[in-house]
Amino acid sequence: MIEFLTFKTFISGKVLIFIYYLGAMGLPFSIFNLTKWLINRYDLFDSIYKFTKLNSLDKLSKKQRVYFVVICFIIFLFMELIWRVMIEFLLAYIQIRDILVVG
Repeated sequence: MIEFLTFKTFISGKVLIFIYYLGAMGLPFSIFNLTKWLINRYDLFDSIYKFTKLNSLDKLSKKQRVYFVVICFIIFLFMELIWRVMIEFLLAYIQIRDILVVG
């Protein structure tokens, strides 16, 4: 245990896979719920939300709203892809290091 805390050993691939799933699935839901909670709890966030909705989303046509939703979805997919690549890079690094140190 002390070797892990002093960074003499690396975390395992299983921990990184757990972190991947936690970030890929848990973070979007957590951010969504936190945003809803902030809007319901604090008047400042509620007024910012209403002002933004009134001055941007409500002024868009249906076609523009569809484009907006599609663009947001594509951005979300790219963020998930970047998260996946980051975790895969760390997994590959740990595997390469293990092979070099052991072998």
